[in-house]
Formats: sequence, C-alpha cells, structure tokens
Amino acid sequence: MSPNSVVKKVFDYIVRQPKLSTAAPAQFAVAEYIAATENAAAFVGATPEKKAEIFKWVEFAVSRQGKIAEADIKSSLRALTALTAARLALRVALAHPQQTLDAQLIKSTYLGYNHAASAADVFAFVAVHPYVAAHAAQTGAYPSVFRWFDLIQHTVPGASEWQGKVAINTQTPVASTTSSAAAAAAPEAAAGATAPVDAKHAAKLAKKEAKLAEKAAKKAEKKGAATPEPEASPKKSEDTKKQQKADKKASAAAEKPAAAEKPKAAAAPAPAAPAAAPGVAADADPTRLDVRVGFIIKAERHPDAESLYVEQIDVGEESPRTVISGLVNHVPIEEMQQRPCVVLCNLKPVNMRGIKSHAMVLCTTSADGKVELLAPPEGAAPGELIRYEGITEGAGPDAVLNPKKKVWESIQPGLFTNADRVAGFIKADGTFCAMTVDAGVVAAPSVADGPIR
Repeated sequence: MSPNSVVKKVFDYIVRQPKLSTAAPAQFAVAEYIAATENAAAFVGATPEKKAEIFKWVEFAVSRQGKIAEADIKSSLRALTALTAARLALRVALAHPQQTLDAQLIKSTYLGYNHAASAADVFAFVAVHPYVAAHAAQTGAYPSVFRWFDLIQHTVPGASEWQGKVAINTQTPVASTTSSAAAAAAPEAAAGATAPVDAKHAAKLAKKEAKLAEKAAKKAEKKGAATPEPEASPKKSEDTKKQQKADKKASAAAEKPAAAEKPKAAAAPAPAAPAAAPGVAADADPTRLDVRVGFIIKAERHPDAESLYVEQIDVGEESPRTVISGLVNHVPIEEMQQRPCVVLCNLKPVNMRGIKSHAMVLCTTSADGKVELLAPPEGAAPGELIRYEGITEGAGPDAVLNPKKKVWESIQPGLFTNADRVAGFIKADGTFCAMTVDAGVVAAPSVADGPIR
C-alpha cells in the first residue's frame, strides 16, 4: 500500500463526521484499524511510547475540534512533553508560551515524526484548520505552525479540496523574539513557568537539565531500566506533579521508574486505551444492539426533507416499521425498493420533519464516500436477529437503547466491514467478530474496510 493510502482513509473518515463527537479513544481505535488494514502500523505509532504520544495529539484535536483558539496553540504541548524521561528533560522554557506549539514544529517536520505524517497530523490539521484559515495573513508569530499546515494541506490527499486551500502568506516577517531561539533548545525548569527568561538563562537551564537527564539515563542503564525518569528538581512545582499524574492516567505508555521500591510501581505499565488493539472498550457489548434482517417493502421521498427517504420495512413484526433514512444523495430511490437490508431496531424513536422514525438502516461507507446498505445473506428471513461470531455471552438486546448512556455511540466505532467486505464488530483485543445469521454472514456489496453506521 502507498503511504498516502492510510493518510487519505483516516482523513476521509474524520471529515465525513459532522463533528468529532465520539470520544478520542474510539476515534483513535478507528485510525488504528485503518492503519492495520493498510499494513501501516507506524501511522498510529509502532511502539507504545510513540502510540501514546500520537494519541495525545488525537485527544487534543478531538476535544477542541472547531474550537481551536490562540490559547490552544500556546499550551497544546505541555502535556505531550511529559510523556517520557527524554521528553521531560527537553521541556521548553519560553518567555512567550504562545510559541510552544511552534517550538515543537521547529524541531520536527511533523507532529509525530520528523519524516512522515501520522494520525496526529491528520486529526490536528482538521482541528486547527478554522484558526489558521482565519489568520492566514499573520504567519509571523507562529511560522512553523503555518509551515506545517501548508505542508499537510498540500500532501494529504483531499486536504486542500476539503474546505478550499488556505492561502498562507509565506512572506510575512517572522516575529523577532528571544523565546523563538530558546524554544528550540531550552528545557523547562519548572512546569507551568511563565516568568520571562532571556536566552542566556535559558541556555543555563538547558545545560543543567541535560546533565540531570544524562545522569539519570546512565544510572538506569546500569540497572537495566528501559527509560528512567530524570531526577526530580527540588524546585519542581505542585503543578508539575499533577500534570505528570494526569499524563500517566491518560497514557500508561509513559514509562514508570524501574527502580521503584514498591511492587505496585515496579509492575509493567498497562496499555492505555489508544495502545489497545483496534476496536472499542473491553466491556463494549454489540449484542445489546437489536440488529435484525429487514426487507424494504417500499421507499419514497420525505414530503418535507429533500435528503430523506421514508421507508416501510418488514422486521418480522406484525406490521412494518416506518424508518427515515438520509440516503437520497447516496442511493437512488429505485435501489431502495423491494430489497433486503439490515436494521437497528432498538433506537429510541425520533421525529424527523414531522414523521417518526422507528429504526435505522445500517450502511457502510468507503474512503471515497460511497455509501452502501449492508446485505444479509440469501435465505435470511426478516426479523432474524444478527449474531456476532465468537461472542456467546453477551447481554442481549436492550429493549430501547438509552440515549443518555450513549450505548450506540460507544459500540458503533467498532462496527466495520473487513477486507473481504464482511460486516462485523472489532473487539478490544483486535478480534473481528462477523455479523451472522443461520444462512451465512452479513456483507457489503463492494465496500471493504468501511465504518458501519
């Protein structure tokens, strides 16, 4: 597969969503799955440490999508720089914290790697886009941020066409600040420090912290430790301790001290959510979804909504259900008549432009935006409950999925078609559980590796 293939697929997945409302671990799991199918593990991090670092950027982007402001560019690297001992030793002490993000991109071409784009760049690009588009003529303050953005929009397939290419003014003079030089080399003496520092003082801090890091590394090497934390400075603030504690909770890939005295600290770090295999949370149970074989008796255009169909679908009950689907722009009405389908039947009924919808037709979408209805195998009867291969002890369908508990939202990110177009659910350990009925498996006509919703 070409390197651009996985980048394009993840980019297309992100921008197809109205907003990144699903939690960051679930979003990252989708990126992991796409990377796995493209044989591009490095795109989401080939090691636990790199994966944790890239996930931090994904989490940053998901939590601020559409809301990026200058304050985010000022502080977005503070959590990331505490991931490992080496990163902690290289934390930046700046007179102007707004250049923290710019400082990272001074040292690296991309966010995750120096040589290639990763999931971090794709998610961050989408999140930062509104801010950069509004300040395209003011590149002088953060030249590396704008340089990186311009690189992404010209190298990620479809990025410049998505919202239109942003015209970056590359001729804007770079702001002259001593912190720009300090940002590239000066480690942070205390987390959250905001007092101004000059270049000479920054250099002293850099030298001091480098020595501390070197001593810690040699000490750990003698004891066989993989990556020790640097010796704590007497001046370390309470904010630093809180930040490190939060980072360890967010990503267990931040290594623990090998020389800890307590057995609990000496235990091998458990992987954080993003370090898990593709899928969703370990307790996600797809059997709670009442997914059935359906048969569309007829479909017609919604009288008050141009993009909606109103279908009458047989799901094995006494009378057909009325279902509203936003498929007008994706599936011709002729193809919505007298055909089998797969239907999620325990969503709470919702009123859509004056007509209540009592279920949802499940579809899958390709990387280039092609939408297809899932197809049950020939011989499957309307109303037959969809099972998941290998899952035998699920709770079974809820009567109605409680929208406040977001059951569907927690399970949906694990629903995909695989490379053979078979529909299924990806467990937290990476196991693909095919959707099945007595007659065989549920599949898509042509879309492989597509999310199901």
